[in-house]
Amino acid sequence: MIEIDPDEVEALNRWNCAMLNKRRNRKLKCRTFNYWKQLAFEAINSKTQDEEISIFNRNTSFKSISSGQSQNQTLSRTNRTTDALKSELDSLLREQSELENSTEQIKATLRNLPRASTTFRNSTYTTSFTTTTQSRRYGNF
Repeated sequence: MIEIDPDEVEALNRWNCAMLNKRRNRKLKCRTFNYWKQLAFEAINSKTQDEEISIFNRNTSFKSISSGQSQNQTLSRTNRTTDALKSELDSLLREQSELENSTEQIKATLRNLPRASTTFRNSTYTTSFTTTTQSRRYGNF
């Protein structure tokens, strides 16, 4: 049987209490550190947001000053683009009408082709195929 020494039990209890206190302190330190870190991030974010807002305000005021020139340039660029697109559309419409005319001519030409030659070719092919098949069946090579 194992003998239990009261001094060892007391030493183990003190050790366990010390470890528990150390863990509690570590958790407390972590919570405190995380809280301070969060406060620092909030302070930095608010400061940077204020700076971003002031920079944005400066940029918008600068843009409003130079917007007169840029609007004129934008309008002229838009007009040039519109003219180019109109000319492209006109050329595409011309090409479409030419293609429609060509399609109609081809359809008319195909309608006027004689049908007897096509039928004759098909019937000749069919009869030659059947005679070849029949000769193979009956052994007439």
